[in-house]
Amino acid sequence: MLYVNDIVKEDVSYLFPNGDYLTDEMLDAEYKVLKTNLEKKFHLSILPIPDPQSSSFDEEFRFDVLRIAKRMLFHRCTKLCKKYRCGRISDCCFDFPRKLVEAPGKIYSELRIIALQRCNAYINNHNPYITASCRRNNDIKFIATVKLAFAYIHYITDYITKSDMNAHNSFLMCAMTLNKFVTEVPSSDESSNDFMLRSQKLVTMCLNKIVGQTKITGPQISAYLLGFKDHFL
Repeated sequence: MLYVNDIVKEDVSYLFPNGDYLTDEMLDAEYKVLKTNLEKKFHLSILPIPDPQSSSFDEEFRFDVLRIAKRMLFHRCTKLCKKYRCGRISDCCFDFPRKLVEAPGKIYSELRIIALQRCNAYINNHNPYITASCRRNNDIKFIATVKLAFAYIHYITDYITKSDMNAHNSFLMCAMTLNKFVTEVPSSDESSNDFMLRSQKLVTMCLNKIVGQTKITGPQISAYLLGFKDHFL
């Protein structure tokens, strides 16, 4: 239990070693304080990560994570929280507020569930080192049951294998390209009897049309800009 609590944090009590505390009400009040335009534009990502070689690293790290937690880990319900809960007034689709659990957590043997310590109902699950490195919210979760493990495996595999475009949309684009290809007048240097050349041109046009509508991820763009070769695992 203590091992898991060291990895996945569900509150900010660990940032107050001297017995201090920070309640959800205090976080909410601090968030609602009027800020200047400079404070609104200021983003924590521009600040450097504390130096691990520093003699005061522990204190600097604690202060840094606390600052990020106040700004990015504290959940505030908006209209987005009820986007998929039509007709329901109070429920949040992100399951906030979450049930508080006393330290160091609880194990429900009959249900095969492990509930980690939680002293703040509106703090996102996070890992302090990932939080300090990424400078933003990270929703890390401890998979407490076998059923949840299977659900996450299904979600991940389904997500990474899904197609960006439905088959009927691809056929529709090819049909539009074919119609344009048939109606256009061949160039003077392109013989109408050269079926191989015209077939290659049609395939290229269809491919360009489909690829132009395909989503490209950030890692793909970075790989192309850096000149990395395409490869398959």
